[in-house]
Amino acid sequence: MSMEDAQKVLESLQALCDSISNFKQNQVKSSTYRSPIIDHGHPDDYSQRAITGLTKFLNHAENERDYVQAVSCLQHLDHLS
Repeated sequence: MSMEDAQKVLESLQALCDSISNFKQNQVKSSTYRSPIIDHGHPDDYSQRAITGLTKFLNHAENERDYVQAVSCLQHLDHLS
């Protein structure tokens, strides 16, 4: 992997992490679920309090980002020596 490729991957992973974090902080509370069928017992929209797996997915993305960053730093050091 070239340094340019590593930088592109790193930027993509950082953008993904930023997007998920922004969604969690600013939008998840206002997200709603609208049932495709009428629920006579609960006719209002269901308020979503959390999205299952979102934090876990963010953690995986952050780990991948950190790994790529570490590898690209090592590659950069190898080229300097």
